[in-house]
Amino acid sequence: MNTKKHFFATYDLVLGALFIALISVGAFIKIPIGPVPITLQFMFVLLAGNILKPFVAAISIIIYVFLGFIGLPVFSGGGGPGYVLTPTFGYIVGFVFAVAIVSKISHSGNDFVRLFFANFAGFITVYVCGLGYSILLSIFYFNEVVDFGALLLTGFVFFIPTDLFFCVLIAIISKRIKPAIAS
Repeated sequence: MNTKKHFFATYDLVLGALFIALISVGAFIKIPIGPVPITLQFMFVLLAGNILKPFVAAISIIIYVFLGFIGLPVFSGGGGPGYVLTPTFGYIVGFVFAVAIVSKISHSGNDFVRLFFANFAGFITVYVCGLGYSILLSIFYFNEVVDFGALLLTGFVFFIPTDLFFCVLIAIISKRIKPAIAS
């Protein structure tokens, strides 16, 4: 039996579970600025993408979404199947794609520019999924006319400075801790 392979599988599971917990806790650390509070979920999603292997990162976020879907209050607004009908659910779905993209890019090197680019790609992915989902939900489920200006302001523009700060911060942190975790 190859114990080293088994050790890394256990190690990956432990790290994946740790990031599920961090993202869950990050949902409830809220900075009440403006109409929608800023949470630390996105920051921990980026960190998971930078630290975890792509498959482990994606599975961890899928488990996080599943836990919220079955009713555990791991999302910033709680949890449960009804959460699918909230405008912010698209951002949570975006976490799954973003973490896989961030992980794939960041695992090809450990320089700051690559890590920042990986985080920025995750940032774009989350917002494309989140805004797209909000638009589709408004049009097809709520049968509402979408006010694109208001949607962009409250769902994107308002969060740009904080999320870009998270992209830089997580690139700096990841550059320092990835070598220690990989050894």
